[in-house]
Amino acid sequence: MKIPLPILLALCLPLWAMLLAGCQKEPSASPSAAGSDHATAPAPSAGSDASNASSTTPPTPPKPPVPKRPEPSWAIFREAYDEKADVELHTKWSGENRLEIETQNIHRLTLDLTKLPEGAPDSGPWILRIDRQGIQITGARGRILDLVRSPNGDWAVDKDK
Repeated sequence: MKIPLPILLALCLPLWAMLLAGCQKEPSASPSAAGSDHATAPAPSAGSDASNASSTTPPTPPKPPVPKRPEPSWAIFREAYDEKADVELHTKWSGENRLEIETQNIHRLTLDLTKLPEGAPDSGPWILRIDRQGIQITGARGRILDLVRSPNGDWAVDKDK
């Protein structure tokens, strides 16, 4: 029995089309391009020109974060224990002759008692409470003092300054 050619082609052609379609590799969509109608550029092949690789600029490394530093007031930050870490400096005039300072990561600071808030006394003695330590400031050394913190956490007037 002989099958006419048009019928044979009509039967075999869909089979060949399905076989050939299975052999072609479909491009896979990347997650970022899944919702996009734009075609993506093909990745460079291993045999691509080496001059293309040298003409691209390397990515700029991210800048390290800048540590937080306090704004100057009547207590001025001068030096941190860890220069790469944030610094905290909180000041408060709590009435009469009482001054309060709380610090974090500060090794050295300057007190400028000429810049106390309005209403604070212009002359000493002042009672300074700094990081839960009490210090009496008479003003005998002037109204601008440098304080330094020892490794064990005690604050003292820097007499070398």
